[in-house]
Amino acid sequence: MFSNTASCPGNRNDWENQDQHWNCSKTNKVYHCLFDNNGNLGEICLRGPPAQVQKNFCPQYNQVARDVTTVLCDKSAGCPNKSFSSNEVYKYPVCLQGIYTDTTESQRPSTIRKARWHSIKTEMVE
Repeated sequence: MFSNTASCPGNRNDWENQDQHWNCSKTNKVYHCLFDNNGNLGEICLRGPPAQVQKNFCPQYNQVARDVTTVLCDKSAGCPNKSFSSNEVYKYPVCLQGIYTDTTESQRPSTIRKARWHSIKTEMVE
């Protein structure tokens, strides 16, 4: 279950501590702390391997698909410069600062269409 939080761990050690706190590893799940598609920052244990996130994208938890999707990083600096696993998002703090800080609610749908959602299993396009 996605649980809202005020902040995410900022380094590997803190990330592993949260993983232990959530008992994700003990249940064969992977700890994640990331934004969801509604703009909420939260923590969750997810089944399966972490998502592979492409360069210039950030991971995001999609509440409808109940899976990690990715969205184009819209920041001017600090975007991921190489592919990475979704559970290593702490390496790219810009992805934990919110994806839509420069857009209004009415602009979000076109931004999502432009970025195109990428799911591990299938590609979802609005």
